[in-house]
Amino acid sequence: MIPSIHIYPPVTVQTSAGATAFIRDGVLTSVFEDTLDAANTIGLPVELSEDTQANLAELKESTRRLSPVDFIDSIDYGDGNAIPLLDTSVTAIPDRADSPLEIVESLASNCKKIQIGTDIGSFIGLYGGEVGSEQLVTILPFPVQGDLFVDIEAGTRLSVRALGADALNFGNLTMVFLG
Repeated sequence: MIPSIHIYPPVTVQTSAGATAFIRDGVLTSVFEDTLDAANTIGLPVELSEDTQANLAELKESTRRLSPVDFIDSIDYGDGNAIPLLDTSVTAIPDRADSPLEIVESLASNCKKIQIGTDIGSFIGLYGGEVGSEQLVTILPFPVQGDLFVDIEAGTRLSVRALGADALNFGNLTMVFLG
C-alpha cells in the first residue's frame, strides 16, 4: 500500500510573468532570458533593503574566522600539569543559591563566540562581573557541545553556577573564548 499525504488547508500557488523591462542607467532595457547566448550578460537590477544589508553584515561578522583569545583558567589537579579543564568531581560547580565559581579571572580580549565541551549534563549559567555583582551573560545549554555566540568585553571576570538546586559534581567543562 502506498501512503498518501493530505495537506489541509490546501496550498495555493500563484505565479506571475515577471518583469519584461527595467530602467538601467536611465534607459529602458528589455529583459531577455537567453541562456544560450553568452553575449546576454545583463542581469536584473538588485537593491538590498537596509534590513537585508544589516543582516548580511551581521552574518559576515558572525561567520568570519575567529581566533582564541582566552580559555578557562588552568587548574593543577596535583600532577604538576595545569590544564584548562574544570573537573567537577574535584571542584564542584555551585548550585543556584551559592556564589558562582570563577573560571576566568579577566578575559584577555573581546569575545564573540565560545566553543564549549562538557559531559556534565545540566544547564549552567555563565556570569560576568566582580564577586558579589555577577550578572548572567548566557546559559550553557544541555547537552553542551559546540559554539555559542556572545558579546563579552575584554577584562570581564567570568564564572559559572548551576541553574538547578544541586551543585554539579560529576563531569568536566572546558571553554575556548574566541574573538
